[in-house]
Amino acid sequence: MIIFCHQLMRGFFDIFFTALAFLFAKYLLTAFNKANQGL
Repeated sequence: MIIFCHQLMRGFFDIFFTALAFLFAKYLLTAFNKANQGL
């Protein structure tokens, strides 16, 4: 049970950090596009 919980948590953190990185990249891309339009 503890091993299952550990794997579940690890999978959750993998998904969480992947989503976080995706949102961060999307935010950077949006900021970059706005900067290009500003110029």
